[in-house]
Amino acid sequence: MFSTLIGKPFTVVFTPNGTVKSVSGMEDIIENMLNTISFNEEIAAEMGAQMGQLFSNEAMKGMFEQSFNFYPENAVKQGDFWYQENAIPMDNMNIGMKTKNTLKELKTNTATIEIEGNMDMDMEEGKFNGTQTGTIIIDAKTGLPLTSDIALNMKGVIHAQGMEIRVEMITKAKTSAKKIN
Repeated sequence: MFSTLIGKPFTVVFTPNGTVKSVSGMEDIIENMLNTISFNEEIAAEMGAQMGQLFSNEAMKGMFEQSFNFYPENAVKQGDFWYQENAIPMDNMNIGMKTKNTLKELKTNTATIEIEGNMDMDMEEGKFNGTQTGTIIIDAKTGLPLTSDIALNMKGVIHAQGMEIRVEMITKAKTSAKKIN
């Protein structure tokens, strides 16, 4: 199902500080994903509603903002750090992040930012919290993030059908980006 995402365009518009102004085009991607799966109508409607929440333009705006809203408010030099808070409200959950970003290295063409932070996720069914660490390498001329290597370690509890389920999640994400026009 997720292989249908490859090569499918959508648009993200950023402000200079990394705040996401808008996201568009996710409706077509969701529809394409759902068209590749054959379910009965009831399951398809339920899955469509869930996919619509997870991958809506507004949900993706929050996710992209979390990934790109790490720039400092003012000019910084190597060794300087700044703090940021991000909130991602969704229908059934709220995600909050507090990070300390440090300009670790500044070269002619690239800047390396080290990220350390805490993350909380509150849902109807439970609560998670954890830490996020990693590095982001930015094109020093354009400000475009070139690569990121982020680790997220979370623990929490989900309450389902009268049971308390303890969960530990370890996520490692590597991304790369390029300007296309």
